[in-house]
Amino acid sequence: MTEEIQWRDPTEGFEFKADTVVVTDEQQRLKLGACGLDAEIFGKFVDPSFYIGLGIHAGINNGISAQGNVNMLQSLKQHKPVLLGQSLVVKGYIKKVTEVPRGKTVDTEVWFETVDGARAITASRRSLKPDPAKIGERGAGSRPDPVIELSLIHISEPTRLLSI
Repeated sequence: MTEEIQWRDPTEGFEFKADTVVVTDEQQRLKLGACGLDAEIFGKFVDPSFYIGLGIHAGINNGISAQGNVNMLQSLKQHKPVLLGQSLVVKGYIKKVTEVPRGKTVDTEVWFETVDGARAITASRRSLKPDPAKIGERGAGSRPDPVIELSLIHISEPTRLLSI
């Protein structure tokens, strides 16, 4: 698959082509099981953390390489729970590219919509794309603001909490 991709340097404003993604019960059981987690914790819903990797792959599928990049900051906002097997449309763009002493930081925003266009998940990310010519340089820009956002969520079904 990646052999067919036309790689490009990240540029501010570059929009990703929309695609469709699905997380199946089998995929979730396999991946969570590999981490020693019981997939039953999430019941019939997708573990929202799956959308971090799917967001990164949306960039890759649009020619933005993640090879050698350093993930600096990741935020994930769940607007509504996603059912296992539910198709979502993934869209996104590069919000900002900033020159820093060690290369560039790339800020992306990727979101996942239901078929009616409502956002289910938003995954924002900042990564460092090191420049090999700047080996030995230090610094990746200013420290980002904290991304933990507290909000009240109403859960209509009994839920078991996951302790980490």
